[in-house]
Amino acid sequence: MTFKERYGPWALVTGASSGIGAEFARQLAALGLNLMLVARRRQRLEDLARHLESGNHIEVKAVVADLSQPDFQPLLLAETQSVDIGLLVNNAGIGLANKFLDHELENELALLNVNCRAVLVLSHLFGRQMAVRRKGGIIFVSSVSGYLATPYEASYAASKVYELFLAGTIVCWFTC
Repeated sequence: MTFKERYGPWALVTGASSGIGAEFARQLAALGLNLMLVARRRQRLEDLARHLESGNHIEVKAVVADLSQPDFQPLLLAETQSVDIGLLVNNAGIGLANKFLDHELENELALLNVNCRAVLVLSHLFGRQMAVRRKGGIIFVSSVSGYLATPYEASYAASKVYELFLAGTIVCWFTC
């Protein structure tokens, strides 16, 4: 069974405009999956999409969305309505480094929205579709900070614990 047969024709990658997310996109494109790339930076997304389409003969949709905002879900639902997302890569993340009380509350809430709320929303939304098809996968990109309390990264470390625990219990969707 090929990777595409196992997961389906489309993968959605959050935080895809750079770093680990862009590398996931490159690797999945090389495996022949069509991609929905989600991030805030339009130009970087569009440049990556053009590069991946031309080099891999796949379809790539660049979706500009800010996962820290509560209204991202309708946009992604509209964009994914006509495609079969078989692999979700929860990669987007925010990190804050400093004393907890030195951070602005709105930055702490943005971190929580991206690192926890968006992961929950997307995993639930696409996980349900995968469970109905009895095929698909979700990748959670976390951090070693999820295994220990990291000085000057209180909320980041806590958000990564949430992600690790969520990922560990979601396994039961397909196996329990």
